[in-house]
Amino acid sequence: MSEQTRFRPVVRGALRRARSAFGELSNEDRTAVPTEDSDFTTDFDRSLTERFEQFFAERDERYSVLTEEQATTTASDADYLVIVDEIDGTANLANGIGELPFGPVIAICDDIDPTFGDVVAMGYLVLPTGDLYEAYRDEGAFLTRRWAEEPDGRRTRLQTTAVTMSDQTPPGVLVDQYMLAERSDLASALWGLGYPGDFRSLGHHSALVARGAYDVAVSGDYCLLHEGKRSTAEELAGAFRLVAEAGGTVTDWNGRSLRSRRIGFTEGKPHDVVVAANREFATEVAELLSD
Repeated sequence: MSEQTRFRPVVRGALRRARSAFGELSNEDRTAVPTEDSDFTTDFDRSLTERFEQFFAERDERYSVLTEEQATTTASDADYLVIVDEIDGTANLANGIGELPFGPVIAICDDIDPTFGDVVAMGYLVLPTGDLYEAYRDEGAFLTRRWAEEPDGRRTRLQTTAVTMSDQTPPGVLVDQYMLAERSDLASALWGLGYPGDFRSLGHHSALVARGAYDVAVSGDYCLLHEGKRSTAEELAGAFRLVAEAGGTVTDWNGRSLRSRRIGFTEGKPHDVVVAANREFATEVAELLSD
């Protein structure tokens, strides 16, 4: 059985639960609430934690679930590990439902202590638009527009760009200002590379690179606003698989691929990353960051 045949119903089923909850969203549900680590969350994030845990508990196969809100496993003898960011882009949710994206990112791993290469399937649902991004190991990355309203809609295979620094057209560059605030020097250097953008969501930045709308996204463990905020892999695990299946690559700031690196979510392992359309461009951007 292929990865897609096995996991597509699981990925889509879990994200349908999130979409159903979104239909019941109230203003109180999206109000920012401080957390013990000086970050913030919302009641909607917390409600999705319960829905995802219930969904995976109902499956025939055994899933251990880690979420941004609940970073301890729910099963010690599981067949698969699920890493969930209930809402990637919580600030976009809390500040009002408009043009900025947010939504759940799910990554399914076939090892309980996984590397990024162990992610076998992922899904990211953009709740304001209903767009679904999904990817399956060695089987491709896909986008279904308005999937939440049209679940049988046309699915498009994603492909990154072939951009390099030598191209005459400046690249599209996504800079995670929130997570790079302590390194304003790097943020400024990245802005100078090409056409800049920031949608305040690493998951969405990665999706834009995967579909060829942007060429590179950079994030790191340098948040200034909330001292407890770390660049852990709750959305990066899924983003890695999405970008890799679309032809891109995810590296650290030294240009080394994350494929064989432990995700380390339970111990809060941080990751400084370059999400790029291709290996050559990732190396060029990493050289800029390391100078």
